[in-house]
Amino acid sequence: SENADRSEVRLSLRIPETPGAFRELYMKIYPCNVTEFSYRFHRADRPADIILAFQPKTNLWFKRLSDAGYQPRDITSDELTKSHLRHIAGGRAPPNGMTERVFRFEFPESPGALNRFLERLDAAVVTSDPAAKFNCSLFHYRNYGHDFGRVLVALQLPSTLPASAMDAFLSDLGYRYVEESNNPTYLQFLAPVVDDDE
Repeated sequence: SENADRSEVRLSLRIPETPGAFRELYMKIYPCNVTEFSYRFHRADRPADIILAFQPKTNLWFKRLSDAGYQPRDITSDELTKSHLRHIAGGRAPPNGMTERVFRFEFPESPGALNRFLERLDAAVVTSDPAAKFNCSLFHYRNYGHDFGRVLVALQLPSTLPASAMDAFLSDLGYRYVEESNNPTYLQFLAPVVDDDE
């Protein structure tokens, strides 16, 4: 059947821990409306575990994701996930020589807003060297039915790029945002720890 039989599905998936991997995943379900996405960078040498919820337009989404190697697991009815886990997925990113900056964005609740963000992020630094691009190390989004979506994003800036490169990306994107990199709660719970002895 071409029609989806439920309004929202929630999945656990694994994606490669490489810049651009979220956009590649998103293109497998586009133009479906993403209602939730929870991700936090953990280790560069292993796949990233994520929680993704979206409103499918057809019943073909599971096959497309499986065929692409994402190992989707339907957790729509999982009470632990619905009540707790989806809100606390994350933790601290390990230090990796990159500067992490954290932002609260307001994404317009309109078709293509997430895709615009991902396209701009991918095109922000023109280089064939993936180590010289921004790395999205945290992404949390949940659609609350407002005119805008509240999105928490952490972006890592390679040491080879000036801070002005990220500022240019933010300006080009045009979405309202507040930088939270010095927020005491972020520093306490989510910021990478430089020295394990601290």
